[in-house]
Amino acid sequence: AEARFVRAWAYRHLTYSYGDVPLSVEEITGLNYRTDWERNSVADIRAQMKDDLDFARKNLPMRRDNNSRISGAMAIHYLGETLLAEGKPKEAAEVLKPLCEGGEYELMTERFGKNAANEGCAFIDVFRSPMYSDGNREVIFAFLNTEEENSSFGTAEVYMKSSYKNYYSND
Repeated sequence: AEARFVRAWAYRHLTYSYGDVPLSVEEITGLNYRTDWERNSVADIRAQMKDDLDFARKNLPMRRDNNSRISGAMAIHYLGETLLAEGKPKEAAEVLKPLCEGGEYELMTERFGKNAANEGCAFIDVFRSPMYSDGNREVIFAFLNTEEENSSFGTAEVYMKSSYKNYYSND
């Protein structure tokens, strides 16, 4: 289910960037390797994406203990987005209901995490404390970029500080 999600996600980026692209759903081995690919239509690609995302939605838990892992909620999100891209808002609304009306996720409106007692707004906490274990019920997926020795699941705070310090402050 995770592999099929990733395939759909990759095709999402390819079709948004290039339009028609070759569609391959079989593992490429030394026996079936080729270089003469033909492009498939975006409609054909999206049909495969919807199949993959629907499979992932049905076979992954809605929420994982660690929200830096692919979940059913992510599959629901991208399936809904694909339906919207196809001009099918009613189908998208039906698919997205568990995210919007279920009890698993909600918009954070009060401070949480290690800064819960401080003045400020919950908006920055969503980024500084992206993990479920911090009390974050808004973030569906946290793509964390930090070394495992800093944190086994990473932290956005380390990511934001490291990114600025290493890349942007030197410009």
